[in-house]
Amino acid sequence: MNFSQALDALKEQKHLRRAGWGRPGMRVYMVPQSTYEGIAVGATLVLAISNESIQPGWVASMGDLFADDWQVV
Repeated sequence: MNFSQALDALKEQKHLRRAGWGRPGMRVYMVPQSTYEGIAVGATLVLAISNESIQPGWVASMGDLFADDWQVV
């Protein structure tokens, strides 16, 4: 799927990866809007490198935006 379709899937709370990502278990998912200490915090994308390592605030690269190898995990 392309990135537009992948973004729709992320909004449906699905976990995605690119076929070109070589590391097993690597995926991206969305954490919906929430509140932190009474302040509204917008939705964010999280990159999971493994089950133990995550990076909140993932931003798609130019290659990710134009790729058509997105897959639902």
